[in-house]
Amino acid sequence: MDPPTTASRTGGRPSVAAGQQIQVGLPALGGAPIYSFTVGGPDAPRSVQWGHNLAENGDSSFFNISRWALSQVDYLYDAGSGALGFRATTPAG
Repeated sequence: MDPPTTASRTGGRPSVAAGQQIQVGLPALGGAPIYSFTVGGPDAPRSVQWGHNLAENGDSSFFNISRWALSQVDYLYDAGSGALGFRATTPAG
C-alpha cells in the first residue's frame, strides 16, 4: 500500500505527506523498529519521497534509509562472503 503523498515532487518522486509515521525494522533483530520518525517532525529527514524501485525480476525492491537508521545498530559487512550482520545497540543513558 502506498502512503499518502503530496503534489510536490523531489527528484521526480512524490513527497510523502506530513504527519505520516515511518518505522524501519530488521527481521533479524526481532522486527522491532530501529528507526522511526514522523514526516515533517523535528527529527525527520528534510525530504521523504515515495517510489517503487523494483528489480528487473520483480522479486525485490530498494529502500534508501540513509545513514540515520544505521546509527541505531552496530553493523558489519564481510566483503568476502557478501554478508551483512546487525546487532542491536543499547541506548545511552
